[in-house]
Amino acid sequence: MWLCLDATNRRLSQPVAGGLADPIELDREVNAVLAHHKASRSASTIRHLTAQLPQLTSRNLLPGTRFVPLIVIPEDGLPWTLGAPQGPGDLGSVRDAASQSRTPLGAITVDDLGLVERAVEEGANAGDLLSRWRSEDPEVPLQRFLHTRGMPLRRPRREVETFERLTDELLDRMTGYQDGVTGS
Repeated sequence: MWLCLDATNRRLSQPVAGGLADPIELDREVNAVLAHHKASRSASTIRHLTAQLPQLTSRNLLPGTRFVPLIVIPEDGLPWTLGAPQGPGDLGSVRDAASQSRTPLGAITVDDLGLVERAVEEGANAGDLLSRWRSEDPEVPLQRFLHTRGMPLRRPRREVETFERLTDELLDRMTGYQDGVTGS
């Protein structure tokens, strides 16, 4: 399993972000941000990995190897996935040369990656989880996919621990400041 991640920092236009865009503007935004450029780049990456893997890693591509193309978007980026492929020329999916199947291109946020990280901490396999999402239910956001399968939507432990540490430091500073003021 290969997870092929591509990132974008493009934000939504104000009408789309505010829910005021018409369908034509929404389509234009999807195409500008993701569909054409990112799908083409993901397909190119997969083709190069498939053809050049022995030279890159000194290993052959194993039969049944799957590639899962994902675009990491900003939290205020496009809050949906690109859905299932519509046909052989569809830019919303990427042909997996190893298995000759089409995998729907997925859009996930950095927060979604955190949810996957937490699922891995609790024993899930990230590759299997993301591959199942893209093949079984590509129309739904990752969070809904996880929730409908009974997976808790929790932050990764490193984030929780960092937040707790920062909160403790802030409370210590506030308490120390208040002690200093009342002692004067």
